[in-house]
Amino acid sequence: MRKTADRNSLVLRWDFLNNDPRAGFAKDKIGWLVSRITDSVHSAEISRKIDTRFDQRDDQTLTTSERAFNLSFLGGFSAVLGAFDYGSLIILLIMTLILANAIAMSVRERTHEYGVMRAIGFPPRHILGFILAESVLVALVGGLIGVGVVVLAINNGIGPVLEENMSGFFPYFRAPLWVLGLALGLSGVLGLIAGAIPAWRMSRLSVTDALRRID
Repeated sequence: MRKTADRNSLVLRWDFLNNDPRAGFAKDKIGWLVSRITDSVHSAEISRKIDTRFDQRDDQTLTTSERAFNLSFLGGFSAVLGAFDYGSLIILLIMTLILANAIAMSVRERTHEYGVMRAIGFPPRHILGFILAESVLVALVGGLIGVGVVVLAINNGIGPVLEENMSGFFPYFRAPLWVLGLALGLSGVLGLIAGAIPAWRMSRLSVTDALRRID
């Protein structure tokens, strides 16, 4: 079962806690109030009324929804998350270029072999399929390795630490199965893109030119 409870918080009656001799400087002080409403449509109006009630007090209130309250703490992470998004796109582009270069070099080294295959009757579409399948397979192997690292690092490493120490913001921090599946699917697509040009060029190469190349 997915854990969604904050185990770092404890709810007590304020008057009992306030009368505790150990309250010290926090006695008669309130950090925040929680109000539960039945109709969220009137939440803005209720928030204004609460703030108006405390408007003339020394300690004024700023009423927000629970979602906005949590987002105010997470606002500082937005720039970091945005940087991660752009960094991930750049890394994917670089990995695609590296894979495309590796496939192109592999295809070039085996040009003579593909020429022999064409000479004994393999049609161009089969050569195209072989190269694309190789590229996708290499990409999927890399994707499987990456998924394994994520499972070890997130689900068995960082995730439990964040859930234990920052459960108010990260009550559940794991990589779900659909994300892992999406990562594998994206790996296959990138492999298809990386192998498209080398596969197309080799399928268009004539048998004579392919057999003439020995490198």
